[in-house]
Amino acid sequence: MEQKEGTGRSLVKRHAFGIRPDVYGCLNWVEEGTLLYPVGKTVVVHNLDSNTQRFFDAGVHSSGLTALAVSANKKFIAIAEGGIAPQIQIIDSVPRKRRKTLSVQDLGSESFVAMAFSVDGRHLATQGGAPQWNLFYWNWERSKPLALTSVIADLKVEGINESTSRFSVLHDARTKEPHGASSGPPPVSCVTICPRDPLLIAVSGLGMMRFYRYVDGVLQTQPPINYDLEGVSNFLTHTWVTGDRVVASTQTGELMIIEGGVYKRLLPVPPPTRAQLTNPTVLSLVPSKGGFIAGSDQGTVAIYENASGSSGEYSIVYTVPVPTEEELHTKKRALEGDETRPSATTAAGDRAALDENASGSSLADAPDPSSLKPWATKGSKRIFHVNTGVAKKITAAPVEKTRPQSGIQGWHAWMCFGKTAWCICHLISWRRPWR
Repeated sequence: MEQKEGTGRSLVKRHAFGIRPDVYGCLNWVEEGTLLYPVGKTVVVHNLDSNTQRFFDAGVHSSGLTALAVSANKKFIAIAEGGIAPQIQIIDSVPRKRRKTLSVQDLGSESFVAMAFSVDGRHLATQGGAPQWNLFYWNWERSKPLALTSVIADLKVEGINESTSRFSVLHDARTKEPHGASSGPPPVSCVTICPRDPLLIAVSGLGMMRFYRYVDGVLQTQPPINYDLEGVSNFLTHTWVTGDRVVASTQTGELMIIEGGVYKRLLPVPPPTRAQLTNPTVLSLVPSKGGFIAGSDQGTVAIYENASGSSGEYSIVYTVPVPTEEELHTKKRALEGDETRPSATTAAGDRAALDENASGSSLADAPDPSSLKPWATKGSKRIFHVNTGVAKKITAAPVEKTRPQSGIQGWHAWMCFGKTAWCICHLISWRRPWR
């Protein structure tokens, strides 16, 4: 880089491309039309309307970002950084300034792998990684944890660690990494705080779905959920749908209701997108006003609602198949081909008309040259498909005029819908289990 004597120069970020899907909570809405996601060692706040970006950078000695969390009121952002001395930055999103930096001496790991705010934004639950897997509970304004416990040690005390050895039967092709490397699931995959009771924490992962309550400086383990297959299940994610009701999903495709800390029943999973595929695995769960929304590994978003209110009977009321990138490209190529290539019927009709005119018709009887255009013939293929229920004759306009407009209008419609669909689709693909 060019540098003048006595002065220094540095690069200023203008726009960041890409994303790090291995960061916990890698996609969050900060405000209306604004997304937060990690790119390298930078957290990007991207405004979709203006296409502008703001940045929060990790520390110089950080090894990279490991987890993100946003408070319910969108005011506070937690950014976890790995390294020899892992730390968490608490950012105030309004003035865009750092409020606190949280760190502990006895983390027992080089990273925080999961974290979540309480509804009021005052408390924070953070899960440390290997080898000790310590769970911390913070009032982050005090900069010190209120309590901690080792999730792995709690499982060993309860005798569940031995049963998890049976989980090896689940290590099939679905436990492969995207690049082909084999890796086992992590002991902890998701951490949340109860929306009604900020002292109650839920932790899910390999062979466990556990609840902890903060009491007098201690995180007390709550009784087991009484699910017979808990020890051999890999819980991928969970969410609170009410103050005492949790929906959790497993890698083998189960979707279950846990109420009051006790397993209640299994729920129907989103249907497979193709007949030959097995039942989808739910990778992402988001609470909604009347139930919750589930995103599967087959690119399907299912909306669940509770019709009876308090019984916990949820059913799928709507399913949205999110198109894959390959399907979008295929449709785009098909549309481009339809607009540029005349149909076989059109070409044959044109040749027949020319032959007839050349074989004996007078110049006066010759058809108008415009009638020989492919888009003006009877056998030409329409550029736009009209609702078959409307009996109305449609005359297509010339291709030279309609093609730029149709392309712009079509992609504009997708981009308007894409603000939601793009977010949902990437939530599904980025929140993958360890395979």
